Amino acid sequence: MAGQKLTPEYVKRVREIFDVFDIEHNENDEMSIDHMGLIIRAFGQIPSEEEVQEIIDEVDADGNRRLLFSELLDLLAGLPPNERGSREELEQAFEIFKEREVRLI
Repeated sequence: MAGQKLTPEYVKRVREIFDVFDIEHNENDEMSIDHMGLIIRAFGQIPSEEEVQEIIDEVDADGNRRLLFSELLDLLAGLPPNERGSREELEQAFEIFKEREVRLI
């Protein structure tokens, strides 16, 4: 993984948020990249639509519109620690996404 090391607790929270969007739950451990803006915002970032598209272009090199969990971790590990979202921000994001998941069921 490039950049800074992510703590096991942080990776666990990222996994929980990722799993909310991985509605297919397939063996490929991937999700639609269409949720990238929401995921980035869940980690305390406020990117413009252009910035979201730049990030998508960077992580979706093959153009298949799919995001692997490992690609998300690599993206987050490349951010400075103060831009990854605090524990409190992750907790808030997780609660929001859990509520969203319940409404989808």
